[in-house]
Amino acid sequence: MTNQFIHLGNKLILFYVCSILLTLFLSWKLFSAQEVVDRSNQEYSESSMISSIHMYECIKKYAHHYDIPEHIAFNVAYLETGYRGPLHFGYSPDQISGGGAVGPMQVLPKTASFVEKKKVSRGELLTNIDMNVHISLKYLKHLHNEFGSWPVAVGFYNTGTPVVNEYSRYCTGNKGFSDKWLRGI
Repeated sequence: MTNQFIHLGNKLILFYVCSILLTLFLSWKLFSAQEVVDRSNQEYSESSMISSIHMYECIKKYAHHYDIPEHIAFNVAYLETGYRGPLHFGYSPDQISGGGAVGPMQVLPKTASFVEKKKVSRGELLTNIDMNVHISLKYLKHLHNEFGSWPVAVGFYNTGTPVVNEYSRYCTGNKGFSDKWLRGI
């Protein structure tokens, strides 16, 4: 009976030591990620970490839903607001352009209202990542259906005219989009 208690006690000690080591390792990984953010002079926050992961999930979901090649959707996000993947912990989706486009995919409220066939406020587009990405990719699909070409659709998304420009060539041609993503250490 005593040997069983000693054996059980050893297992508990081993479990406790493993738990401590796992906690230390995870803390180290978090601080390593923090160093990446600090090196790029971006502020680390829990909300920006959640935003970068949520942005990734939304782009994947709506690109699939609207049958948009993922590389195009992720490249638009990169060019519009500098989004660099799910580990972009300093990512700030609440950006506003000089032309009045807002949020992670830089959608104009007027365009959003056209796409949704109802009034969409600037505040909603600015703070609701899911809504912003959904409207953006729904609009991009509409443009593709209208023009029959991804380069022209993306050029229109960027300029408001059906053109093929550097922006559209980058978005449609860069299939290694995740090469610019921030990686965990």
